Amino acid sequence: MGRILFIANSNLSLSDVFLYFKKMGSQVCWGTFEASVRDALIKAFPRDEIIFIEDPIDFDPVKPGNKFYYKNPGIAEGGFISLFRPDAVVTDVSNRLSRVPKGNEIRVNLFHSFCFKQYVFHESLSNFDLLCLPSFWWKGCFERYGPTRDIPKVVTGYFKHELIIKRQSRRKALRRALGAHTESSRLVLYAPTWGGAGALNWGNGVWARWDEGVKYKYLTCLAKSIKELGGHLILKFHHLATNVDFDYIDGMEGVTLVRDSPTLFADPIDLIVAADILISDVSGMIFEFGITGKPILTIDPSSPEVWECPSIPRSHLPNAPVGTFGELLDSLRRILEEDHGEFSSRCYSTGFQELIDFDKTEFQPIHNIYSAVRQRLCEDKRS
Repeated sequence: MGRILFIANSNLSLSDVFLYFKKMGSQVCWGTFEASVRDALIKAFPRDEIIFIEDPIDFDPVKPGNKFYYKNPGIAEGGFISLFRPDAVVTDVSNRLSRVPKGNEIRVNLFHSFCFKQYVFHESLSNFDLLCLPSFWWKGCFERYGPTRDIPKVVTGYFKHELIIKRQSRRKALRRALGAHTESSRLVLYAPTWGGAGALNWGNGVWARWDEGVKYKYLTCLAKSIKELGGHLILKFHHLATNVDFDYIDGMEGVTLVRDSPTLFADPIDLIVAADILISDVSGMIFEFGITGKPILTIDPSSPEVWECPSIPRSHLPNAPVGTFGELLDSLRRILEEDHGEFSSRCYSTGFQELIDFDKTEFQPIHNIYSAVRQRLCEDKRS
């Protein structure tokens, strides 16, 4: 099915999609602008074509919001297209590719995240020819959003959800590696989002809502409470978080800290498969974790701008968010003290269930993505 360029943005999350296209006969190629990703790709795909055009990342400590930035966004992507001459470009990030003048290639977005804060609906999506979406709820949203109203959209299911389901066979080994000493040990994953430049800088530190006061007192209390209930805390901060004392946290008892960097993210899929409970705020990790049907506790951010124009409305959180640290501990304690029975997606709010395709009978997002791209290419040739 033609020449397909896959752009790896700070991670290898598109690997299974890449392999499926290759299996089906497409001529595939990777493009990356980050040396750490290039090295990971060479190790994982030693026989496949990889184009590397570096775009150095820089750090500005006084810059508001995201303090990491690339010097020449779009230059590398234009180079990939010029060198490989693809029929289609597949990516999960829109803003860099949108800087490249449109050629004859079909541009496909698989979305690296579906978070609650305002982010998913971005004007850079107007540069794409096909959006692959998780459910009909999302399709309706993008049909109402001006820049994407006329772009073809296909409900394929979310490719990361398929990866989570496939990796369940590795769950025991992953749990042991992350600190579960027995099968009955409960792993609690805390994964906050990254905030903006506001006065409260919500989500950019350890807690999205509460002032730490004494250094990491809430985190220490949380880890201690989980340990007393026979559990273990896993911490995965957003890769852009800059005001976290990682060395201090790494030495805390009862905590496993998962580190990554802005140029090579830790794989969240393994964490989702291993964990029994998720604590988050408005992070896309909530949407990804939701396919498991396992308990999710959400912290309501104190910054009101989070809910002024969100990607996903507050009513579509998996459950009512907690507003105090005491509420969080009480909710967590109830879950950890329950029998280790099967949690179900039916325990999520009706709104949250609308976001995710829970039908596992014909759940094959990656195949659906391939079919959608093939059909879009055929339509393009006929026109």
